[in-house]
Amino acid sequence: MVHFRFFHAADLHLDSPFKGLSRLPAPIDEAVRQSSVASFNRLIRFCIEKRVDFLCLSGDLYEVADGRLAGQMVLQRGLWRLYEAGIHSFVIRGNHDPQDGPHAQLEWPPTAHLFSSQRVEGIPFRKGGQEVARVYGRSYPTARFQENILSEYRRDPMVPFAIAMHHTNVDGMGGHENYAPCRLSELVACGMDYWALGHVHKRQILHEAPWVVYPGNLQGRSMKEQGEKGGYLVEVRDGQVEAIQFVPLSEVIWQELEVDLTGAEAEEEMLRRIRAALAALQEELGGRAAMVRLVLQGMTTLAPRLRNPLVLEDVLALLNDELNSQVGGKNGQSTAAWMWLDEAVNRTLPPFDRQTVPPFIREVLSACGRLRSSGHGQKPEELPPLKALWMHPAARRYLEAWTGEEWEGIFAEVESLLLSLLLSEREGGR
Repeated sequence: MVHFRFFHAADLHLDSPFKGLSRLPAPIDEAVRQSSVASFNRLIRFCIEKRVDFLCLSGDLYEVADGRLAGQMVLQRGLWRLYEAGIHSFVIRGNHDPQDGPHAQLEWPPTAHLFSSQRVEGIPFRKGGQEVARVYGRSYPTARFQENILSEYRRDPMVPFAIAMHHTNVDGMGGHENYAPCRLSELVACGMDYWALGHVHKRQILHEAPWVVYPGNLQGRSMKEQGEKGGYLVEVRDGQVEAIQFVPLSEVIWQELEVDLTGAEAEEEMLRRIRAALAALQEELGGRAAMVRLVLQGMTTLAPRLRNPLVLEDVLALLNDELNSQVGGKNGQSTAAWMWLDEAVNRTLPPFDRQTVPPFIREVLSACGRLRSSGHGQKPEELPPLKALWMHPAARRYLEAWTGEEWEGIFAEVESLLLSLLLSEREGGR
């Protein structure tokens, strides 16, 4: 029986800058900024320990726009480590590391194949003297590569197992530029056994047999990229995928933590609930480092007080001091176990009965509900209040599409603010 295993990863963004981190203590700041490199090193160690036969990296491995060398050299060092362990690697370039970018002139190991940007290549992989798979791929020639090139992916006759690497947006997935666009139906019809995709940062298996897989990015870089990140270990036996396993590799987890304050009437009770939720999250993550967004919700008499951003800042400062008092301290504690509360979001509401509030407030609640239901599925630039901003030639370069979770969070915060203001005015008799 012919058996081999390979690992599929993408979107390493090895030297991508992290923004808005100036408030972090130095050891944590450094850990976050180096997390993409640390996650890549985890990947290389895993491949060596599991003795994979080859590694597929499907684009956006480093940034070339700023002309730096760090990411390229980290990638080079990792692929040489694989070479020393007898592991091959197959690499395509994406929109962040296109062929026409300012790449350094580096020596790559003979077991690493960087695919051409001019045509789709098919490279045989041999094990025990016979070809067991053929890997197809093409790199981006330029950053804004918007051609559908699936017609170039043709499976050669008698290939035992065909892997196609492609950095693409399938079916126009929101939140990502529509580079090298294609349709899922086109991928399925191409005759490949496994599509090793890149570009979309959310891991997902779009189809099985043939397998169409996004591994997501290797390391989250903001709250838009929450949860475990990593790649897929694929076992192939006799020309069929026998098993596929997601392997978490993130050095730092970005995570939103919701805490229900319903019925809490004192700050001490609020802190008790938050501390309990943080302890549960630490146990869930197994001591892994984490950047956390704290979301306070529920009906509580503390809601008006929590509208004050200074109160939220004080809560964060207290809890961060408790969580990280020894990180980087004299006792030499590792920063691997740290947890940092990056921000706090107030979505609490003051206690109220929808049946007894004045008609005007009931109408506000209904309006919030209508806005929430109409907003889902729309692009922000399609909403009249935001259209002018999204159409501005300078502003739109800095704006990104919102996910469904972000829509829900925005509506929840709007509802919380409006009702807190209206109910506090009513109770004040004004």
